[in-house]
Amino acid sequence: MSQGPSAGAILLAIFLILFGLCFLLLGGGCTAFWIWAMLVGGSWPEGYGAFFLMSVATLAVGILLLWVSVKLLRGSPAAVPPPVPRDDATSTDPTPPSDS
Repeated sequence: MSQGPSAGAILLAIFLILFGLCFLLLGGGCTAFWIWAMLVGGSWPEGYGAFFLMSVATLAVGILLLWVSVKLLRGSPAAVPPPVPRDDATSTDPTPPSDS
């Protein structure tokens, strides 16, 4: 049985969920507005392609933040193995231990 997420991971996930929802709502609203403006106007307004791409990128960042926060809450963060404790007898450190 695996352990759940740590307290730090839970706090980070809550922080990421809040930011992810903000980015998702902002990017989704702007993307919907630009698509609506294109459909109602019949053509794409001159020079507004960069704004549309920024709104889609903001939407993608929001989705990414929510995905990462769910992974943190499930206890499966990025594939970083835990540190392995080293034994002094098998250590490859060239400096001998000091007698302090």
